[in-house]
Amino acid sequence: MRTMTLIVAALAVILAPSGAYGQKSTEMFIPIGKSPGLSGKVTYMGKIGTVDAETKLITDPAGDWKATVTAKTQIWLDRSSAKLPNREGTFADLVPGRFVEVKYEGKERKRSGPAEWIKIEVRS
Repeated sequence: MRTMTLIVAALAVILAPSGAYGQKSTEMFIPIGKSPGLSGKVTYMGKIGTVDAETKLITDPAGDWKATVTAKTQIWLDRSSAKLPNREGTFADLVPGRFVEVKYEGKERKRSGPAEWIKIEVRS
């Protein structure tokens, strides 16, 4: 019986979803710059310099990073500074001058490419 319990426990650990999956499902609720293991390590934060609606490309004012918004890109409005719940946003919310955090597709930090998600700071 003890062997069977150990086998079931081992399988539960092996087959359990990782913590990263849990973070993905709650990422929209985490304020800009506060994502554990991501913010500042894998993501870029800064103001939007330009928005090209035709190519769906956003860049920062200095040209240090650029991100392409795809059909899979999730856009969220971070309203935590106004003490309001965060909500989903749209490409139209990407306005020059707004502060954003960009997470590119994949696990490594990049300076350009398709964005997995973008959080936009909203103050009111």
